[in-house]
Amino acid sequence: DLRSSWDTSADAARYFTSVLATELARALRPRTDIAPVARYTGRLVADDDAAELARITGNSVGAALRHMLLVSHNNSAEMLFRNNALAMGRPATWSAAKSSSTSRLAALGVNVRGWELVDGSGVSRRDRVTARGLVSLLRLAQSPRRPELAPLRDYLPVGGVSGTLQSAYGRFNTDPT
Repeated sequence: DLRSSWDTSADAARYFTSVLATELARALRPRTDIAPVARYTGRLVADDDAAELARITGNSVGAALRHMLLVSHNNSAEMLFRNNALAMGRPATWSAAKSSSTSRLAALGVNVRGWELVDGSGVSRRDRVTARGLVSLLRLAQSPRRPELAPLRDYLPVGGVSGTLQSAYGRFNTDPT
């Protein structure tokens, strides 16, 4: 429905409910003995023995990170920022995500001195990340000591070639670049 919400699952549930209500009303219009109702009433906790209705598999943090970096997807960045806090046993708040992210990066050996993370997307004008810190992260991604960071090299867009840096966006397509 093209709305942006902090709880996209509620948006999806509301949308599904509205489509279901419309289709039920259409399909059961000739019936006068029943009055179908479909209404979203909020989240509920399923019983332990409830049947599984659907499952989505195949996506991974790596896939989300690659997509986020390649196309500069701010919602994915915010989700990953907060999920980092959850993965470290902290609440999914901005402050917990900020401290979790900087402490994890520092533990990996990234120079985070001078960094100020306000959000996960980098949209805030108060965000500060140093060139020295970014270089230390990229060096770690190249290092055989940190093989878990190696995929990061392939996730980054290339100026004039891929992602939001490709020439179709009107960037990096002049003679000097």
